[in-house]
Amino acid sequence: VLSFQQIDPVPAINEILQLPADEPLYALVRLCMANNTPTLFTESYTQASRFPNLLQYDFSKDSLYATMRDVYHSPVAVVRREVGAANAGPTDASMLEIPKGRAICMVYNLAYDQQNRPIEYSISRYRSEFIKFTNYMKC
Repeated sequence: VLSFQQIDPVPAINEILQLPADEPLYALVRLCMANNTPTLFTESYTQASRFPNLLQYDFSKDSLYATMRDVYHSPVAVVRREVGAANAGPTDASMLEIPKGRAICMVYNLAYDQQNRPIEYSISRYRSEFIKFTNYMKC
């Protein structure tokens, strides 16, 4: 966990989460490592008022989704995932320890609760040499 704090509203994020424009957010920023190599840099946003006292949890050890489910009785029911590619900007390159401009895999997740309300939005950047997505489609 690089940072976890309550932040002022972010208009684009509030809109995605279908929140009022003045609703504060929690921002959780993490860097995931594999064999001492950074592989994933991610930002996650949730509604602050829906999860009071969420800042007391250590998400380097605890699962965000399990905490939402077990403590706040707001389980994630479904996640919409968009996958794309981008070139690493300065921050992404620094965090992932790769050259600026190198291809990275971008993953945008929007998690919904059982009432089909957005509950969490994340933007993740993966080092392209370490990630592989497999999808199954029923036809």
